[in-house]
Amino acid sequence: MQYLPKVKEEPKNGRVWSPGITLYVQVPLTLGGSEIPLGAYTVYLIPGGKSWTLIVSRNVTPGTPYNTSQDIARAPMEIGEIPDPTKELELSFAHMSAKLCSLRVYYQKTGAFTDFLEKN
Repeated sequence: MQYLPKVKEEPKNGRVWSPGITLYVQVPLTLGGSEIPLGAYTVYLIPGGKSWTLIVSRNVTPGTPYNTSQDIARAPMEIGEIPDPTKELELSFAHMSAKLCSLRVYYQKTGAFTDFLEKN
């Protein structure tokens, strides 16, 4: 995964946010019931008051506007307030089991989480 910690645009509740995240998939994955094949993808987020949504898009051309027809997967994200707010975007993967990892997104006072599964 590649991303820029300095956010160019602030997220707005209910609107697609492009914080500049590129996901590189090296083994087939599933997210929210959708399959993600090998390749590079742009990750978009839709922040909300009670949950966020993670979107994986085929479109990796920098500066291109978001287009729903390029979505390959969407998944809800659990959110919570983090004790130490961040000024920059922070991402990490947590290994949960042999074929399960959790993507963790931290920005300002929010931590958002969703799981990726390795496809069998």
